[in-house]
Amino acid sequence: MTHLSKDQLTARHDQALLAAVEAQGQGRLALALDLFEEALEHAEALDNRRKIHGARINVSSCLIALGENEAARRGLPAIILESEEPRHICAAAGQLADAFMREGRFERAETYLRTSLEQARQCEDRWHEGWTQLMQGHLAVLGGRHEDAVEAYGEALVLHEPLQDASKGRASLAAILDNLGYAELLCGRVVEGLRRLRLSLRQARAIGNLRVEAEAEKDLAFGFLLGDKPAAAERHGVRALGLATDQGYEDVLRNACYLLMEASLRQDRDRDFDAYFARLQALMPEMKLSKDFFRIFDISDVINLKEF
Repeated sequence: MTHLSKDQLTARHDQALLAAVEAQGQGRLALALDLFEEALEHAEALDNRRKIHGARINVSSCLIALGENEAARRGLPAIILESEEPRHICAAAGQLADAFMREGRFERAETYLRTSLEQARQCEDRWHEGWTQLMQGHLAVLGGRHEDAVEAYGEALVLHEPLQDASKGRASLAAILDNLGYAELLCGRVVEGLRRLRLSLRQARAIGNLRVEAEAEKDLAFGFLLGDKPAAAERHGVRALGLATDQGYEDVLRNACYLLMEASLRQDRDRDFDAYFARLQALMPEMKLSKDFFRIFDISDVINLKEF
């Protein structure tokens, strides 16, 4: 790329960045990662620290979504130390919090979340402030503090609703509605939870975000099991299974199998239960699963459907 002019490099950086944001908004994470890495290469060729930091943060966000937490953390502490941009410090701290949360290192996650929230408020960045509240909700769910999760997700929703005209805002709003609906289900507010999840599903479909659509379908299946409507649960579970299979969302795929097994049992369809059990076992070859366990225990009471 050394033969390219500065203007050409800038144009290619911006083009890759825009395409990556679009792909990420649609839940096409592998494609988004490739494009963000391309933008990073152009930023490094430009030797533009601001663009380099922004690109690294974007690469990190995709790596985290793809489960590569250690790789995602590389370079982020340096951004916090070097950057003079509050938004970049906020985003880098937030990504570190996300990665540590997914690794089960909750105290580290909380520390970086506080930094992220301080920076977001300093630069009056409602999107990142809302995203930080979303993360607080995730930590509350993982800690079994379901009412705290509803409160945090509700605050995130208030911060993000005015941003829904922007592409990034619409994608975030769909995700927040899904998480809020799920937390409401955990609190026993099934009617409210299902209403939020339907809104999330419509929003995700409207913007073409396949990841959130799959999550919402899966969570609706869970909600309808809680509401003792196994046929409706099966309908949404099958849709979640199809999306997860097509897009490679392994966590959604596993959880959809759990839910469809339960829905099959409640409808006395042993053959379907056996088929979903076999698929689940194929997804988890390192574990010897027990059919008796799933027949005895109500799966909707013993599994956590969110793998943040």
